[in-house]
Formats: sequence, C-alpha cells, structure tokens
Amino acid sequence: MKSYSHPSNPNVPEHRRRRCSGRLWLFIGLAVVLAMASAVALQPVHALQISAVKRDRVVYLQRVYPGDQFSTGYVHSVELSPVREFYRLDPEYRMILTGTTFRSSNVGLPYAAFGQEVFHTEADGFRITNMHRVIPRLLIWADKSYQNRLQFKNQDMALYAFAGNTLIEVQIETLCLSRYLTEKAMVWMERCTPS
Repeated sequence: MKSYSHPSNPNVPEHRRRRCSGRLWLFIGLAVVLAMASAVALQPVHALQISAVKRDRVVYLQRVYPGDQFSTGYVHSVELSPVREFYRLDPEYRMILTGTTFRSSNVGLPYAAFGQEVFHTEADGFRITNMHRVIPRLLIWADKSYQNRLQFKNQDMALYAFAGNTLIEVQIETLCLSRYLTEKAMVWMERCTPS
C-alpha cells in the first residue's frame, strides 16, 4: 500500500518526494561548489615572470608579495666590472630599484646620486642606496659572457640558462589563479622536457 501523507500534494508518494528533494539538494550543493571553485580560480595572483622575448615564451614564474626583494647581477659590457641592482616590491606590486653596487664609475655606470639617494665609496667599489626608482619591467640581454643572474629568495638563477643568449624580460604580472597554475605547469613541463 502506498503512502500519501503529504498534505500539500496528496497525489505524490512520500518516497518520490524524498528522492526529488535529495536531487534538488545535490544540485544546489554542486552549484555552490562550482561557484566557490570559480571564485577561487578567478582570484588575482601576482607573479615574477621571466620571458624569452624573441621566443615569446615564459621561462620562469613565481608568486610574489609586497615587500619581496630580488636582485640582478651582470658584468658591464664596456667596463667589464660586476654590477648588482637591488629591487623591492611595493604594496602595488611595482618593482622599485632600491640600490646598486658597482666597481667602476666610468662609461655607462652611475657617477653620482640624485635626490635623496646616497653615493658611497667603498674599498671594493661604489654603492648607491636610498633609491626609489619605479621600474615597470627589465629588458636584459642575457649572455653567458656577461654572467647575467637573478637572485630571488633562495634561488640564484643564470638568466642565459633559461633560453640561451637572448633578450629576457623581467616583470611583475597579474594573473588569475587558474592561469597562474596553468602557466606554472607549462614552465615546469618545458624544463622537464629534453631539448
């Protein structure tokens, strides 16, 4: 014998109403999970991105936060002396040049400090501190003979090792989380694939 105990719809059996109600809750639950996953996937992520310009290829991607610091180093092509530049990310994720060290102060190298900057003469060269220059992006001709390097957190990376002697672009990129994860996976797979 069938049970028709629901007062609002006496023609629908009780067991059928429960099954429809369960499907409705399953649908609502899936919709909520999908909405939450979409919201997370669309969250903005800021990343230090290094690209090989001529190959139009990202070769390094790492998530960054305000206050993160990194430096670049190279041998100056004319003076043949080492130069190191120091950067910090401000709260808007802009690269700020905060200082530089160099051994020679001749052709193409700093010779003075400007504004609030401080020029130091040291035993092994020169140093400029208290710099605050906003750098939208770095374009670096990476070449093994110039020993181009980038130091970030615990990594010391030879820029020429990413794509050979070529033009490298360093910038802070804003991506949604899903694109960041996709790009990061592509960079990782490319590194793992033999050339």
